[in-house]
Amino acid sequence: MHSQVVLAPVPWIHLEAIEKEPRLKDRVAFGTSSLAVTEEYAGLPIFIYASGPAHERHVPGVVTWTGMVDRIERAVERGPRSGKHPDSTVRPLTAEEGDSAFISFLEVTGIRLLDHPLSLTRFTKRNGKGKPFTGAVPQWPVLAYLDNEPESVRNPHA
Repeated sequence: MHSQVVLAPVPWIHLEAIEKEPRLKDRVAFGTSSLAVTEEYAGLPIFIYASGPAHERHVPGVVTWTGMVDRIERAVERGPRSGKHPDSTVRPLTAEEGDSAFISFLEVTGIRLLDHPLSLTRFTKRNGKGKPFTGAVPQWPVLAYLDNEPESVRNPHA
């Protein structure tokens, strides 16, 4: 099956913070400054790869997390929280304290580790050919297509 999904980089330090804050597995927000991220992303499965320096648990070029994009939330525009999510409780502490300002946030529900990592090469453009991003890895969230979506992603309780 050829499914439209969101493919997004998230610094591994934030992913590890989610493991330490179980409440974030229900709803967590990841920031982006990409103007391409719109409401079109809401309702799609999201596949997350750990970005940043190589780390023993997070190998570059491999997707290890998944969830659903519930909605896109605009960042606060003015005041001391300018560029931040309006609700700090949906951000990992590592992101809330040291992250840069963003335009919007992807609110992800049901985030969890994949049973088996997926190579970035599994994600393509709409026509099934070529990668949906420029460079070695995506630098921001992008719409992508995934053939043969793993059963554990379609039905996480299987």
